[in-house]
Amino acid sequence: PEHLLTAIFGVLEAVSMGAIALGSLLVPVLVSAAGVQGAIVATGALLPLAALLVSSRVLRIDRSVQVPVEVAQLLAGVPILSVLAPRVIDRLAIEARQQTAPAGQVVVEQGEPADTFYVIRSGSASVSIDGTPVRDLGPGACFGELALLHDTPRTATVLATTDLDLLTLDR
Repeated sequence: PEHLLTAIFGVLEAVSMGAIALGSLLVPVLVSAAGVQGAIVATGALLPLAALLVSSRVLRIDRSVQVPVEVAQLLAGVPILSVLAPRVIDRLAIEARQQTAPAGQVVVEQGEPADTFYVIRSGSASVSIDGTPVRDLGPGACFGELALLHDTPRTATVLATTDLDLLTLDR
């Protein structure tokens, strides 16, 4: 979960620093006992051994994460998101929520606080600024990107012109 990422990265950094410290202490002992070549061989064997020891657990965790492939593909096709790494797109796909809006409903109102990004799965919408139509949106289009980047009010109103099926991402 998102709220644990900082703690996980902290633990990862602590383990890395601990391993470097331990290696600094053990290398002279290992070189004394087995020589330089023996120390290199022993040290080189540690990584494959560690991989074997944790591989079943890592594979089990990997299988337990359900990435909605259709959602990930839709998000990867959005221009503002297409530059992101696949693992980031997968994370966004897991966190994306579905929302619907019937035809005629205002999805976002110009001037209101912005905290959500939208991607249209199906349906169409019209965008207007100060009551003037600006453009029409269809499947695969997005709006609310400024909500992801800045803490500013909505710059336009988006009205569902047909029933909309949306994906939403919170800032």
